[in-house]
Order: sequence, then C-alpha cells, then structure tokens
Amino acid sequence: MLNKIIQTIFSKGIVSILNFLIVIITAKFTGSEGRGQMSLMYLNVTLILMVNDLIGGSALVYLIPKLKAPKLVIPSALMALLSALLLPFLLNFYLGYDFKDYLWFTALSLTLNFSGVSNMFLNGLQQIKHNNIANIIQTLSLFLTLCFLIFVRGQNNAQAYYLALLVGYSLNFLYSFIILRKLIFPIEKSPFMQTVKEILNYGFIVQAGNLIQLLNYRLSYYFLDYFFPLKGKEYVGVFSTGSSVAEAVWVIMNGISMVQYATISNTQNKSFAISYSIKLSKICLLLTVLAVVVLILLPNTLFIFLFGKDFSEMQEVIQIISPGIILMGFTGIYSHYFSGTGMMKISAYASSFALIVTILSGLFLVPEFGLRGAAITSCLSYCVSSLYLVVQFSRYTKCGIREQFFSFKNIMKLNS
Repeated sequence: MLNKIIQTIFSKGIVSILNFLIVIITAKFTGSEGRGQMSLMYLNVTLILMVNDLIGGSALVYLIPKLKAPKLVIPSALMALLSALLLPFLLNFYLGYDFKDYLWFTALSLTLNFSGVSNMFLNGLQQIKHNNIANIIQTLSLFLTLCFLIFVRGQNNAQAYYLALLVGYSLNFLYSFIILRKLIFPIEKSPFMQTVKEILNYGFIVQAGNLIQLLNYRLSYYFLDYFFPLKGKEYVGVFSTGSSVAEAVWVIMNGISMVQYATISNTQNKSFAISYSIKLSKICLLLTVLAVVVLILLPNTLFIFLFGKDFSEMQEVIQIISPGIILMGFTGIYSHYFSGTGMMKISAYASSFALIVTILSGLFLVPEFGLRGAAITSCLSYCVSSLYLVVQFSRYTKCGIREQFFSFKNIMKLNS
C-alpha cells in the first residue's frame, strides 16, 4: 500500500515538474495575456469535463467494484460524447468564440472527456500504476509537442498550447484503452436507464461538489476578466500562473488521495478507513507545509526571471493564498474519505459554503483590489471549505482535534 502511494506521488511529481515547465514556457513566450487566454479556454473545457463526470467521473471508481466495469462502459462513453458535442455549442452563445476557437473548444472537450473516463476506469479497477503511466505520457507528450511548436515552428500563441493539449490527452486515452481492453471487453449489457440512475445517485452529488469546488478555485478568473475589460486577460494570466505554481504542492495530496480513495472504496472496514485517512492526512499536512514554506521563500526576482516581467506580482498572489493551500492539502484527504465511504454530501456542502464565500468576497474584493482581491478571495474560500471538513470529520468519526492534528505516532503504519 505504501509502495502505491510512493509510486503515485513520484509519478505525479514528474507530472507536476513538467506542468511547471509548461507554465514557464507559455508565460515566457506568450506573456500574461496569452496565459490568460489559455487559462480561460482550459477552464471552459474543464467545466465540460465536470458535467461529463456526472456519469464518467469518480462515481465509476466507487461503483466499478459493485456493478462491474463492463456494465458501465456504454453509459460513460455516451455521456462523454454527448456532453463534448452539445455543451460547447450551447456555451458558445455566451462565450462568443470565433469558429476556429469553437472547433478547438469542441475537440479539446472530446479528448479530455474520453481520457478522463478511461483514467477513472483504470483507477476503479485499481490499475494505479497504469493510471500513473497514462498521466506521465499525457504530460510529457504535451510538453514535447509544445516545445516543438514554440522552439522549432515559432508558434508563440494560444493555438500551440491547444494542439499540445490535444496530443497529450489523445495519447493518454490511447494508452489507457490498450490497458483496459482486456478488462472491460466484452461489454456486458445491462438495463441502461437503471444503470444510469445508479451512477447518478452517487455521481450527481459528487460531481455537483466537484463542479462547485472548481468554481471556488477558478471563479476569480471570470471576475478578473469581467471587471477589468482592458487588462482582464493579463490579470487572469498572472493570477492563473501564481495559482498553478502554488497549487502544484497539492501533488502530494492528490497522489495520496488517489490511492486512499481506491482503497477505502473497496473495503467494508470502517475503523480501518478512519485510521487510514487520519494517518494520510497527517502525512499530507507535514509534506504540504514543507513545500509551501520553500515556495514562499523563493525571491521575486526568480519568478520574474522564469516567467517574464509581466509576472512581477505573482509572488504576492502565492503568499496570500498559501494558508488556504496548506489547509486544502490537509483536508483533501477528508474529502476523499467522505466520498469513498458514500457520504458524498459532506464534500458537496463544504464546496457550497466555500462558493458562497467566493461569490460574496469576489464581487467586493476583486473590483476593489484586483489581483490581490482575487488571491484573498481564493484563500478565504479554501479556509472555509477546510474548516467545515474538519468539523464534519470530527462529528462523523468521533476523532478529536488532538488526534487529527497533534498525534503523529505510527503514521507510517498504513495497513492497520
């Protein structure tokens, strides 16, 4: 079990380093405005993925051991196709992309949906190693394609990033499909509507929470773009880059929680699930604090050197949101505990309360303080969500604050 966690953190560490290099390259060669344009497109595509994940998301991880993978292929594939074709068409009435960007929007939605579904099948079938490899292939191919387009072809624009995304996620899907073909075929027939209903009974609540959480993370992009018509894309570029760098430390929590979620979804031992989650949360807390301290001690001249003069305010963004980053790195394990044990509503409520804070504080702070207001809004949102999860975890598991935060005995003994 510890090996799975180490392997996952290692693979996600590689992915995180490559993503960091991608952020540097895109920032350096397209500037803050180009980064803003890319960030908004990726956010819009991710919103499509969130809707798709009502059926093709984390509900699959939870339900594959119970309903069997071959019965879930058709519903998840149909949802991936329909949401990627229909939703970009509808959203574009508001977004107003030209035809070329609309095609990118649709193509990226398709590839992210299908790669996302295949990754969930790998995780639900506990093919953690192959899931990690698929994500490394995705990010490495994205990075190499981007380097080729920028340094060889001289294509210093957002379209280069879109094409690199398309290549990366397509190769992720291809690798995942090769691994899955013996595990999900032949596809088993099942009552279609009954299967969809069972998935939605779990998936709707989970994805509602995930969608709300995404808005907590990224709603400030839209605020900045709306309240500052002349410099909105530039502000989004700086804020998204700073957020991406700070959130990179969540590779620790994300790597650990992937193994945690698959493990507790496949066990009926409640006491094990609780103790296992508590130990993992403490490991996350220690490692996240260490990573954030290193990050905020980096000099601003380093950020300007790496990303360009447009990003001189990025360090302040990182420093402001860092307390929330630490708390989320810790309580992300609690969120996955609730999802893995069928108490999805808890995480959804945490995200909902945080979204209220995001909207109220964002509407006041962003137009008043710009980038600093967006960073404060994000930090407040993270803190509210985390504190709610701590309270609810104490309530449902009867674990006191001392046991959660101050007892570090035997935290590496994860099998009991």
